[in-house]
Amino acid sequence: MGVTITQVAARAGVSTITASRVFSNPSLVAERTKEKVLQAAQELGYMPHRSARALRNGRTHTIGVLTADTHQVISVLKIEALHREIAQRGYDLHLLNQQQIEKNKDASLLTTCYGAIEGLVLVYVQDGPVLNDVRALMAAGVPVVSLEHVKDLEVDVVTADYAAGAYQATRYLLQRGRAPVGLVLIGWNIEVNWRREAGYRRAVEEAGLEPMVFVLPPSKDSLFAQGYRGVERALDARPRPASLLFPDDEMAVGALRCLKDEGIPVPEVMAVIGWDNLPLCDYVDPRLSSLTAPVEETVALAIERLFARLNGDHSQPAVQLVQPELVVRHSCGGD
Repeated sequence: MGVTITQVAARAGVSTITASRVFSNPSLVAERTKEKVLQAAQELGYMPHRSARALRNGRTHTIGVLTADTHQVISVLKIEALHREIAQRGYDLHLLNQQQIEKNKDASLLTTCYGAIEGLVLVYVQDGPVLNDVRALMAAGVPVVSLEHVKDLEVDVVTADYAAGAYQATRYLLQRGRAPVGLVLIGWNIEVNWRREAGYRRAVEEAGLEPMVFVLPPSKDSLFAQGYRGVERALDARPRPASLLFPDDEMAVGALRCLKDEGIPVPEVMAVIGWDNLPLCDYVDPRLSSLTAPVEETVALAIERLFARLNGDHSQPAVQLVQPELVVRHSCGGD
C-alpha cells in the first residue's frame, strides 16, 4: 500500500487538512509549514498525483524550465539550447511561464511540478510569489540551477558576467572619446539589471565622470519600441550623451531607428552598443556593435551542474561566470 497524506501529516506534525493544502492550495500555508510537509513527503516517498507511477523508480526524466520571458529572442535561444542539452541526456523539457503561474489562483509552481520534474532551470525569473514555490521545491530535494542571478535565492548559478561586460563596453566607448556614456535599462526587478549598472558605473566613475542611467518603466510594448523611447529620453538630457549602451540588441535596433528619425548620425554623433550579438546585428544599418551572450557554453555548463546534483553532488551552491566579448561593428566606430 502506498504512503497516504495522513502519514505525511503525522510525520510533519500537522493536520491532514494542512498537509493536503500544501499540494492543492499552497498559498494558504505558511512557508515553514510547506517545507516541513514537503520534507516529510520526500522522506516517505509520497507522490500526490499522476506522476506517482512514473516516480516508483525515482525518475520522471523531465526537467522543468521556469521563465518570465518567452518573447525576447535571447530567452528563446536559451530555451532552445536547454532543450537540446536536456534531450541529449534522454530527458524531456517542461516549460513553465512565471506570469501565467502567478495569475492562476487554482494552481502553483508547487502543485504543477512537485513529483513531476527531477530538476528545475531558471531563465530570466523575476522577483515574485513563484520564488517561494521554488524554495519549497528545493526544500523537497529538487535541484535548481539558474542562468541568471536571482535575489535572495541560494542556488547554483551559471551566467554571463554582466558586470564585466558592461564595464568592458563602457571603457571601450570612453577610451575612444565617446563621453558622456549613457546606459538605458528597463525597470525590471532582476539582478541582471543591477549587475549591468554596477559594471557601467565602475567604468564611468573610474574616468571621473557622472553616470547617466535612463530607466524606462516596464511596458508591454516591443523592445524595439522601448529602445526608441530610451533614445528620446537620452536626447532630452543635459549634457546629452555621446554614446549609449543597451541591455539587448532589440532595444539597440529601436535606438538606431530613433536616431535616424531625429537626423542624428551614427556613429559620428552618437555611438550605440547592444547586447547578445544576435544575427540581426549584421543586417541593420549601421551594423550594430554588441556584447556576446555565450548561450551554448552557459547552457551546457548549467545542465552539467544540474545533472551533477541529480547524481548526488551535495556541495554548496556555486556561481560560474562566462565572460562576454565585445564585437565591434560600425555603430560605435568599427568597420
